[in-house]
Amino acid sequence: PMTSPGAYRVDSPAFDATGVVQSEGIQVVDLADETARIVSAAPERTARTLARLDTLRLTLMRLKGGARVKQHHTDHELSIQTVSGRVSLHTPHEHFDLPQGHVAVLERGVLHEIQADEDSAILLTVCMSRNFAPKPQESDNPPAED
Repeated sequence: PMTSPGAYRVDSPAFDATGVVQSEGIQVVDLADETARIVSAAPERTARTLARLDTLRLTLMRLKGGARVKQHHTDHELSIQTVSGRVSLHTPHEHFDLPQGHVAVLERGVLHEIQADEDSAILLTVCMSRNFAPKPQESDNPPAED
């Protein structure tokens, strides 16, 4: 029985050394513990995959202040949630401020860049369709004619 939404069951197994509990198709991650672990890492940019399923991937990323994830796009829908610190999300035409507790949801193919305005941790959630087909890319070269 649960005492409130989001509460752990009384008989929940304890978290293991990796900060993860797995039981009957359910995986529970101690996000606070994982964030503390990744924030203590030395590199400018560090990432740890917390969960990987057929159509879903959760990755916790640490960015030191000033670090960037260079402009790119993904072939999947995703969310970027600021767990600690403050990051900026840049697209070719817009800028979004994402302080702690804020989340941005991006459709596939959106060109974007992330900049850490201060030491930060972000949770990336990538959703992959089982019937995934990449969006066609525009090309400077027309297709060859037969």
